[in-house]
Amino acid sequence: MGDLSAAASLQDSQLKRAKGKAALSANMHILSEAEFRFASAMVGLGQGHLFGHWPAPGFQDDDKHRFLNQAMRLNGDYPGGLREYIMNARQLLLKSKHGVSSNAEFVPEIAEGFSLDPRSSDILDFEREGYANMHQCAFVLVAGGLGERLGYSGIKVALPAEITTGRCFLQYYVDNVLALQSICDMSPGQKLPFIIMTSHETHQKTLDLLIRNNYFGADRSQFILVKQGEVPAIVDTEGHLALSPDDNFQLMTKPHGHGDVHRLLYTTGVAQNLVDQGYKWIYFFQDTNVLAFKPLPACLGISAKHNLDVNTMAVPRKAGDACGAIMKLRKPDGTSLINNVEYNEVQDLLGDRMDYDPKLGESPYPGNTNQIIFKLSSYLEALTESNGRVPEFVNPKYQDSMKTSFQTPTRLECMMQDFPRVFPQKMKPEITFVKMNRWFSYSPVKNSVSKGVSLASVNLPPMTASTGEADVYICNRELLRIAGMEVQDAQVTVFNGIPIVAGPRIILAPSFAVGVGDIIHKVKGGQISSKSTLIISGPDVFIENLDLDGTLIVKAVPGARVKLTGLTVKNKGWALEQLKSGGSRVPPEELRVRGYQLRKYEQRVLEFTEAGDYEVST
Repeated sequence: MGDLSAAASLQDSQLKRAKGKAALSANMHILSEAEFRFASAMVGLGQGHLFGHWPAPGFQDDDKHRFLNQAMRLNGDYPGGLREYIMNARQLLLKSKHGVSSNAEFVPEIAEGFSLDPRSSDILDFEREGYANMHQCAFVLVAGGLGERLGYSGIKVALPAEITTGRCFLQYYVDNVLALQSICDMSPGQKLPFIIMTSHETHQKTLDLLIRNNYFGADRSQFILVKQGEVPAIVDTEGHLALSPDDNFQLMTKPHGHGDVHRLLYTTGVAQNLVDQGYKWIYFFQDTNVLAFKPLPACLGISAKHNLDVNTMAVPRKAGDACGAIMKLRKPDGTSLINNVEYNEVQDLLGDRMDYDPKLGESPYPGNTNQIIFKLSSYLEALTESNGRVPEFVNPKYQDSMKTSFQTPTRLECMMQDFPRVFPQKMKPEITFVKMNRWFSYSPVKNSVSKGVSLASVNLPPMTASTGEADVYICNRELLRIAGMEVQDAQVTVFNGIPIVAGPRIILAPSFAVGVGDIIHKVKGGQISSKSTLIISGPDVFIENLDLDGTLIVKAVPGARVKLTGLTVKNKGWALEQLKSGGSRVPPEELRVRGYQLRKYEQRVLEFTEAGDYEVST
């Protein structure tokens, strides 16, 4: 049966090629020399089906030119052109069809890295080292995604990370960069570079979000937006390119993956410019993890102290958790590297070995967060060696057991976290990771409510909008406890079928504190009840023995030195309430994806709008 199917497929391909070749020849005189030469090459690569439907000259000629213009642009965008793309696709699809993993040559081992505990005194030393190097760090946000999978129609970085203040993810990231910029040793006029990789779907919306909010207080000049490219979709294991179902004079395209960020930094000259300007470090992070900056000062300190080329932030991981595993991958020649293995490939690579260590109570392979610090000089050297290319993979959803066609067209992809594989062995790169508490560093918002419910039912992180928000509060509560404050947790409440600890809701704005040391320096003792909400913003706010049972908002401009000493605040406060279904008023998406709304009953606001010294005790 298989032989007959293969023969039929070959015959069909030959017929389409002949038909396409004939249609192209008939239209030869309406095409430019460059167009005809390119189209003929595509037919030679088995893509005759792209031209077989072309009518005679004089009919839809503009559409023919439009098709070739798009195809030739895609040809120029991909290193080596579409010939290289198609050949790579065929090779990877053949491996996929026969179940050959991209990690097949490796033997997995437990990797040795650093461990970081926010409660230890070591973190303060590392943070000091990190702050001393922060003025030489650039930031790269990978933000190519829409929020459709979350139940949110906008771009993901526009989704409010929490509804207590309503700050969206992008504002949080900008606020962190501005806070770091204000406390590190900057040259006169220097602004820390903030690079954002967008996609075709998110580029204009990201730019509009920045402009609409006046760049969230940052200088427009420090932003660099680079747009992720797209690649042709593929319909079968023979590498035939797909035409758009809505327009048969247009190739269907899909994003190439967030690994494109490296090629973009190379081809646009951004990486070279950063090195030329004296920057030594570059921090990559993804779009929906508010906690991404909490561990940065300490992790940058570790990178600087140990002169690391690649430093990935990692977290404890359970088997089945939908995050990649950091492993030491050993080759047959004895060389090895530390790199991420995607979660759907972990068990195949491990074989009969367990993805569990009973002594740890978790996997011995830490979870990848896609928060990575590179040393810029070696990063640029590796970029130059690879021409910015990152290893590709393909993940087709097959239509049947024969594995010849797909449920929907697939494409080649690449991942940001695979760049360590690009480093030449001759460079002898120092590649490692820092493992730290999940509550301190990693709570991405990446799943729909239904997916989150399913994950919660098997005791895995739901990674929804509600748990991402709850984890912001958890992190800040834990940091206040480290500073000596007594904080009473609220009871678990279920919203949209997902359990969360809904309070107290603590918002420590980046302008108030980024790292652990900032909070230890600014907070002494005190207590907060489970129903409370505390919002603090301002670089010089100091709190000693606060007694809070309600809602307190403290806002201070730079230059306003505020000391709250023995202050007692008791009021009705704010509370999360279940969203009610039905009725004529439909709640906004950012609430529907959470299942709750914030009811504001009573609060005390302390706002300091002018520079000076202030003390409040009553």
